[in-house]
Amino acid sequence: MSLFIIFCLNKVRAQNEPPKDFESSVGIGLGLDYGGIGVNFLGYPSNHLGAFLGLGYTIIGLGYNAGIKYRFNDDNVQSHTNSFYVLAMYGYIAAMKVPDINDNNTLYQKTFYGPTFGLGCDKRGSQNSKGYWSFALLVPIRNSEFQNAIDFYKPAINTLPVRVSIGYRYFL
Repeated sequence: MSLFIIFCLNKVRAQNEPPKDFESSVGIGLGLDYGGIGVNFLGYPSNHLGAFLGLGYTIIGLGYNAGIKYRFNDDNVQSHTNSFYVLAMYGYIAAMKVPDINDNNTLYQKTFYGPTFGLGCDKRGSQNSKGYWSFALLVPIRNSEFQNAIDFYKPAINTLPVRVSIGYRYFL
């Protein structure tokens, strides 16, 4: 966790330009906010608050998430500089595929949905770059249906309570 914070704090830059009226970007990456392995569309109607939609591939098909992102940047700083953020979303939190050991069919498969909360940072390499890296630690809220499936099909499995998200975003 401390390495994550140190990485995000490294080389934070600022400008004295007014923020844009609307900023948008599209990202490709891995994580719940990308729907698994996929794309994420993000728009900021204000300097701090944005909305996003992630669509991607899970081990059994389409995953999606929609949510809001609040970034902690100075109002006097152009909105797409390096910044920390928090997010809340609803959608894909896990996918499970259990093969039947007796044949090549699938015994059980299901995509689980629910809320997820997280924190992260956007890290721009240089002021002239056309995009930036986005990193996040995400905590999906798992319901009893998910836990029952884990308990039934894989009694010895330990799922991590925190997920990682990484992607590269391009300004539109």
